[in-house]
Amino acid sequence: MPITSGKCAVQLDLISRDGQARLWTLIRHADVLLDPYCPGILDAMGFTPDAMHAANPGLVVARLVGFPRDGPKGTQAGHDITSLAASGVLSALDRKDALPTFPVNLLADFAGGGLLCATLVLGALVQPASAGHGGVVDVNMVHGTQFVDTDRLLEMLRQKLDGLLTLHVGG
Repeated sequence: MPITSGKCAVQLDLISRDGQARLWTLIRHADVLLDPYCPGILDAMGFTPDAMHAANPGLVVARLVGFPRDGPKGTQAGHDITSLAASGVLSALDRKDALPTFPVNLLADFAGGGLLCATLVLGALVQPASAGHGGVVDVNMVHGTQFVDTDRLLEMLRQKLDGLLTLHVGG
């Protein structure tokens, strides 16, 4: 089944006033807005989270980007392979005695980005019932990929430190 099955698509020209007016209409009636652009693009067009919440206080604004917004690459576009490399997980996929292979886009795009973003959006949708307002979900694929691969990264660190450091747990 295609990943887009059962979805309705709306095409808007956000450079035009008509396209922007149509987006404001959609925002007033939406539960979730997924920002599909590089960091700052929607903000520059006047679609800041504050402005959207003024139009619809219950709206959940989901912003999924490649790199941490407050980091040195925060304004750059992120793609699966660059996020995977920046997270440190790409090097963990190395196979001894074999040429490097290009991994499929499951770790950063789908798990570290999409799955984490969708999970946080679901949590934010439940929150308004008790808080009375929506929220902003900020996800970057670098940290998301590190999160979904925590066990592998911890094992790599343990192996690298083995013999250099003794860890004591408990009393």
